[in-house]
Amino acid sequence: MNRVALWLVVGLGLLAGSRSLQAEEMPPPLSPEEGVRSLRVKPGLRAELVASEPLVVDPVAIDWGTDGKLWVCEMRDYPSGIDGNWKPGGQINVLEDTNGDGKYDKSTVFLDGLPFPTGVMAWRKGALICAAPEIIYAEDTDGDGKADVRKVVYRGFATENYQARVNGLSYNLDNWVYGANGLIGGTIRGMASGKEVNIGGRDFRIKPDTGVVEPASGLTQQGRVHDDEGNQFGGNNSILLQHYPLPDHASRRNPHVAPPAPAVYVPKDPDSRQVFPASRTIERFNHPESANRVTSACGIGIYRDDLLGEEYTGNAFICEPVHNLVHREVLKADGVTVAGHRASDDQESEFLASTDNWFR
Repeated sequence: MNRVALWLVVGLGLLAGSRSLQAEEMPPPLSPEEGVRSLRVKPGLRAELVASEPLVVDPVAIDWGTDGKLWVCEMRDYPSGIDGNWKPGGQINVLEDTNGDGKYDKSTVFLDGLPFPTGVMAWRKGALICAAPEIIYAEDTDGDGKADVRKVVYRGFATENYQARVNGLSYNLDNWVYGANGLIGGTIRGMASGKEVNIGGRDFRIKPDTGVVEPASGLTQQGRVHDDEGNQFGGNNSILLQHYPLPDHASRRNPHVAPPAPAVYVPKDPDSRQVFPASRTIERFNHPESANRVTSACGIGIYRDDLLGEEYTGNAFICEPVHNLVHREVLKADGVTVAGHRASDDQESEFLASTDNWFR
């Protein structure tokens, strides 16, 4: 049996489709231990609790450093500031397992006072942090675990919508850091280079050490990732998974040729938007036809290992928070792009689902 610690699934799922419920209509929240027991996983796998409150509070993104420490982005100030009056209160915490038992037992506030942070990526001796309108680099130089260097490396990302902000930084095989636009974009200025780029309708890629920034093909809401070949993937709350086969820098080589649409829809099953929750379906007051359909896709991941078993290698996993589950797509090459299908044993079920309506 493979053992896997299935991490707390985090993402900024758009919850606009769910009806506001009276307290007695919504099941009460569970304890962390009860929450783990509510999970339904594939045979041969199991979920383990590795961190919970008070070590983590309101997490929206995570990243591991090469030392095994876990960087956690916490949006504690959503939706109206930490004091209810727009005071920034987001923070980055670093979690450590000090006794080697596989559970985190120490949490250090690395950086606080951030306005609605949406992403973190371990970088150099510190971390890159998405906190629109900025991407910040922060570093601890004196060894106390807290950032004493805080430097804005990019500025100009849109702030109009908390659920559509810059996020999803990922270091790709071409030595660029790619990121998700968040949907709205902005005119981005690299502070070191002084150059500006408008990323309206596109994602972006950066070289943080030099301040270089370029547009990247595709438009992603939450979480832009790549596979072992460097293929770029993203999506939005209504779209499970898209592939961006033609790089923006390639199409810019000839400005006189209109390039094809940058995004290819990956899932190919007949009803690819249908999902199979284990939790009770909550009544919707708008678009009732969207119940048990994709409405909050986010937190995309391409599994680039074989610990879970070879059948999972190269698969895509997408969070669907409104329906309390993680969906799996088996990916295969399809010409210059990629096609996705449900696994044969997931035709009417999901890779991971919870009976808990609070599971995100």
